[in-house]
Amino acid sequence: MAKTLSRFYFLKKDENKDKATLFVRVQDPIRKIDVQFTTRLRVSVPEWRVAVSSEDALARHRKEYPKLHDKLGRIEVMLKREME
Repeated sequence: MAKTLSRFYFLKKDENKDKATLFVRVQDPIRKIDVQFTTRLRVSVPEWRVAVSSEDALARHRKEYPKLHDKLGRIEVMLKREME
């Protein structure tokens, strides 16, 4: 999958589906951590691809789906805390 503006992504096997679950990967080479977590949040695959294609598209998606992005933000904060 191409580089995007979000740390959240769906699995390669879900690329051609209508909806997919978002995942997040946490890596720390110093502590030898490399894990993938499911958010259990499902998104429209075509919509998500467009949303993470540019900063403007991501901003529009955030306005359209504030609850989703609030949950994703909370997940990021929690993971950051745990990594520290």
